[in-house]
Formats: sequence, C-alpha cells, structure tokens
Amino acid sequence: LQINSKAIAMNSEIADCQGSDSSNPLHIAMIQDYLFSTHLIVYVVSSRTGLRQADIKFLSMIKSMKIMDNFMFVLNCDFSEHESVENMKAIIKKVKEEISIIKPDQEIFSFSALYNLFKTIDQNMLEKDKLRFTQWKKETGFVDLSDRETDRFNRYFEQMLEQKRYSLLLKNYVEHHGVILSDINRWTGVIEGVLDRDFSEIDEIIRKTKGHQQGMDKIKSMINHTISGAAPKIKNEIKRDVNRFFDTRSSDVLSDIFGFIRTYKVSYRKYEKNLKSSGFLQTLQLAFQEFKQAIDTSVVENLTPEVIRFIKKMENKIYDHFKSIFQGYETVIDEALMEYDSALEKLNLTSNNRIEHRQINLPNMDSIKEANRLKMPTIITFIRYSAKIKTEAVMKLGFLSALSIFKKLIKKQISENSSDEIKALKSGVHRMKRETQKSIMAHLNDYKENVKFKYLFKLVDAVSDVLNQELLSGFNTCADELSGLIDGINKNKVDKKRLHEIIADIMQDIPKINAKIKRVKKELAATE
Repeated sequence: LQINSKAIAMNSEIADCQGSDSSNPLHIAMIQDYLFSTHLIVYVVSSRTGLRQADIKFLSMIKSMKIMDNFMFVLNCDFSEHESVENMKAIIKKVKEEISIIKPDQEIFSFSALYNLFKTIDQNMLEKDKLRFTQWKKETGFVDLSDRETDRFNRYFEQMLEQKRYSLLLKNYVEHHGVILSDINRWTGVIEGVLDRDFSEIDEIIRKTKGHQQGMDKIKSMINHTISGAAPKIKNEIKRDVNRFFDTRSSDVLSDIFGFIRTYKVSYRKYEKNLKSSGFLQTLQLAFQEFKQAIDTSVVENLTPEVIRFIKKMENKIYDHFKSIFQGYETVIDEALMEYDSALEKLNLTSNNRIEHRQINLPNMDSIKEANRLKMPTIITFIRYSAKIKTEAVMKLGFLSALSIFKKLIKKQISENSSDEIKALKSGVHRMKRETQKSIMAHLNDYKENVKFKYLFKLVDAVSDVLNQELLSGFNTCADELSGLIDGINKNKVDKKRLHEIIADIMQDIPKINAKIKRVKKELAATE
C-alpha cells in the first residue's frame, strides 16, 4: 500500500499496531519490537470509549520502555456519540487528565478521522454515509472544533516528519561541509601565499609550520590512544552490567519470572473431564499450553519492557562515556587549530576570508545506529523459549509421570474416581515447570550473549570510530604536502598567472558557500 502524501517521504514506513489489549503475548511482543525501532508513535483512542484500562496498561508499558519522546496522542471523536460539543469537550478534558498521569503535558489532538475521510471521498460515498455526512456538516460546533484540531495535528505531524527528520539527516553533513570549506579556505590562502616565493622562502615556511605539525601530531596520537583505551574499558563495564541484569540472583525482574513459574497454581479438578474424554497425555499438553500462556503474558508485561529499558540505559551509558572524551578534547583541538591559523597569518599565508572555526558535534545515537545498521536483538525471541521444549519431550515427561504413578497401582484395584490420574498430572506439571525454567534460563543466556557481542559491543566500536573521525576531521596541516605541491607546480610548468585566477575565483565563492552553510545550520537549530 502506497500513500500519496507530500508530508510523508517515499521511503517512510507506516505500521498499524492494533491490538494493545490482545490476549496473545506473541502479538504484544511483536508490537514491542516494532515500537522500539520507530521514530514516531501516534496513539489513537476513541472518544466513544475514552482511555480504557487496556490503554493505560499499554501506555504504562511504553513509558517503562523509555520510548515516549516522539509520541503523538489523538482522540478520535465520533460526532454521533456526543449530545453536544460541551459533552465532547468534557470527554477531551477527562482524557487529558488521565493521560497526564502517564505523561505530563502530553499534547492531545481531538478530531474526527471519519469526518475527514468523508471530506476526502465526497463523491464516492455510499448513500447512507452521504446522509450522515450531510447531517454532520450541519453540526457546525463539532465541525469547527474538528477542523481546527485537524489543522493543528497536520502542522505538528509534518513538522515531526519533515523538519526533525531532515534535521537528523542533515545536521552532521552540514557540519562536515563546514570542515571541508574551512580546509579549502586554509589551503587556498597557503597556495596563494607561496606561489611567487623562491625555494629558500618556502623551505623556511615549511620549517616553521612543521613545529606546529609536530604539536598537532602529538594531539592526534593522544586522542587515538585515549579512544583506543576507552573502548575496552566501557566494554568491561557493559559486560558486568549485562551479566548482573540477566543474573537471577541480582535481578528482581528475572527472580519474579522464576518465582511466577514456581508458584503457578494449576486447578487440577477442572481437568477431570479432559482426563476421561481426551486421555492423560492430551490433558497434560492442554495444561502446558495454559501454563505457557500465563508465563508469556507475564514475560511481555513485566520482563521485556525492563529489558528494553535496560538496553536503552546501556546505550546512554556508551554515548555518555565517549561524549565525556569528546568534550575533553574539543577545546584542545580548537586551540591548536587557532594557533596554527595564527602562525599561517604571520607568514602571510591566509586568505582574506574569515570562516568561524568548525563546531565539533558528536552525532546522536540514533544516527550512529542507522549508519552502522545496528539493531537490538528482537524481543519476540523471549517468548520462543518453548521451541526447546518439544512436544515429544513434554509427552515423554507425561508418560514417565503416569508410569511412575500407575506402577504403584498394579497390585491395587483402580478406583473409579480420577484421583490417581490427578496425581500423575501433578507430577507431569511439576516436571514441566522444572523443564520450562531450565529452558528459559538457557534462552536468556543466549539472549544475554547476543545483546553483549552482537549489539552493545558493536555499538561501542561504532561510537568509538565516529568519535575518532569527528575529532580528527579537518585536523591536518600543510607542512608535509607543501614541498610536494611546489615541486609539482614547477615540474609540470603550471601557469602561475592562471593558477592565481583560479584561486581568486575560489576565494570569491567561499563566503557565499559559508553564508549558505550558516543559514542551513540556523534553520536546523530552529527545529530542535
């Protein structure tokens, strides 16, 4: 399905994640996975029902996942369900108060999506819809409120999609273009300054600039050494934190899950009819399915939101760790470049253009993850632990349980009641709970290792590389290249007059390009 919209880019993906009140834990886990990867969430509630208990529960889960930063809330107003505009406004006020408990100061947009749809397909409606649309248009109070809110929603939605999206995409590239322009400006000044000088003067220039080159090389070496040492350090901290989080002895959430398994109560008497009609093994399988449903529900409601919150916390820890290094060297680099430019100015090797020193920015974590195609291991795998508990294995447990009980009854007359079969069922369930706990333990251990080695450690390497690039980009001097440049000009008998003209044209264009870069940076800053 493709949507023809100016506000939505061609490569944007939209998903309708219905079923927040689904009883299927697998469905909820799939929604959790998708929500974690989205950049914008639009949550829709009907004015007919208001904020239900299922909505509050689901929104609380989203909040615990720490993904409510880019969140829009829509109250879809059904005109037919409200006696008056005042009644609808009262519902809006009530929903605002309820949602503020979960997220204070949350922006809410209240309009009729169906009315807006009718306006769009005016000539293609069914007769009954035309009658309803005609009636609604007469309700000017409802319509005016809906139209105002629709316009407000569209403006905000487009701002979120366009401005903030392109701000993310463009910000780093604009900064890099500023670095490139600064280097070009520096180089044109140097080339212009040495073109008409003799070899002795050029040798003196090279000698004087090499001192600065050596100082800057020391800073480069220091930066490389610091970053290369920082990566193993943060990896060790991440490893310790991840191991502790997934350790049942230190994690309250995991302890609760295993406590849930141990204390899970089975109403054995309700299975008496199944034992008689379907047999022991099928009844045991039914008990296991109900048991698994209860565990899966507990996992998606309690464990997976905590896992997502924890991984977000680890992402922030990695980013903050490298950002502290970044901030420590930012001033050192700026001062070194200013000192170098001052030395060039004393040697009359600078252009007349004045370009402000680049603002070094560490890209945000989302852009780093996207550039390196890094994604958190899917949460849905949490409730696939039962793949290790094959049906045959469950049946084997049931058979062994039944056998051990019925062996004791060989010398007895079997009672007409099902108490002995219930005992066998209890034994089978006990074994199943034990096997399920072992399977979940093994599954969590696999997930823990994936989170460490396939995601967080790779994220450390990615942020480390980006930091190194950002700090050292544009951090070059011309001492080494200068002699080679002059040799090339003389060897190839370059027309110096023509070269002066080319440099003059470049110098003339630099302020224009710089002004455009500054304007784009200003516009991007306004969207933040």
